[in-house]
Order: sequence, then structure tokens, then C-alpha cells
Amino acid sequence: MNTNLSRALEAKIAAHPLIAIAIAFAAGAGVALAKRANDAAPARRTLGGALAGSLGALAMGVLRTAVLEQVSDAAKSWFDSEDAASRDRSVEPFLEH
Repeated sequence: MNTNLSRALEAKIAAHPLIAIAIAFAAGAGVALAKRANDAAPARRTLGGALAGSLGALAMGVLRTAVLEQVSDAAKSWFDSEDAASRDRSVEPFLEH
């Protein structure tokens, strides 16, 4: 994937993580519904279908990785700020002796 495109995508996801999750969820639901509709029809496999499936899986993997990275970074920073706020600064000098 193009590095500039990847950075631009990561910046958009960082700016709007909930929207990115909603888009990934909608895309997954759309793929699931399309698969369900195709299961009723006789299976006809084509090279174009395999290519589209591969590209879709790649795009979902990139989105999933980017969203999980953003969510984990947000959780880490939240836990770090909660941990720092909960520490009692008056106890630290006592514990150093």
C-alpha cells in the first residue's frame, strides 16, 4: 500500500475513530449479507470475484489494524492518566527512605 495513502488513512481514522469503526462494521455487515444472498444462488467462481474478495479482505485488515491501534493508544493514554491522577504524591518521599 502507498505510504502516503496509508498515513492519510491513519490520520482520518485518528481524527474520527468512531466513524471508522462504524464504516468497518457496515462493510462487514454488507459482505455478510452479500455472502448470504450468494449462498442461495449456485456458486460460480470467477477470477474477478476472487480478486474482489482478496482486495476486500486486505482493506478490512488494514482498517482493523488501524482502528485497533488507535483504540489501544487511547486506552493506554487513558489508563496512564488515571494511574498518574490516583497516585498520592505525599507518600512518595516517605517510601524513598
